[in-house]
Amino acid sequence: MYLMRVFLTLAITIIWLTFGFNLYYIIRGYIYMAHIYIITGWICMSLIWLALLKHNKNNVEKKLYRIYGWSFLFILTGVIIAMKIFL
Repeated sequence: MYLMRVFLTLAITIIWLTFGFNLYYIIRGYIYMAHIYIITGWICMSLIWLALLKHNKNNVEKKLYRIYGWSFLFILTGVIIAMKIFL
């Protein structure tokens, strides 16, 4: 149970870092760097979630879908804000 909390905290931290760097680089105009952060963020999160699913399938799945949804919203928000600024 303790390990699961640590993994979820790591996953959420990576989501926020990905979103923050993504938004920063899009605003600064480094679109390619934003793509790199999106890709690395999703890879890291997927690896963490695979490890979580291996431990406990029933409880974790709902949390994972929630985190996936929020992270998608964060990245989408960053892209929309950047489009509003640049276009």
